[in-house]
Amino acid sequence: MAHLPPVGWADVATKTDLDHLERVLRADLRAEIAGLRAEFHQSFGAFRDEIHADRRAAQRQMLFVLVVAFVSLLVAVATS
Repeated sequence: MAHLPPVGWADVATKTDLDHLERVLRADLRAEIAGLRAEFHQSFGAFRDEIHADRRAAQRQMLFVLVVAFVSLLVAVATS
């Protein structure tokens, strides 16, 4: 006790002070987590849309290649 600085009882935290601080910190933490969730959902939604667009483009390219190959095969068979 001799190593503690000289303070009065007004500087000592009470259980009520700690409970209030806990409520405030929990509310802040919940708000931060909610913000992170919203940001994650927005970013993930944009990523998902980009993946779907890339997949559609790849499917169109593959369909075009297959149609060209099939038409080329038909032309080759018809001319021989």
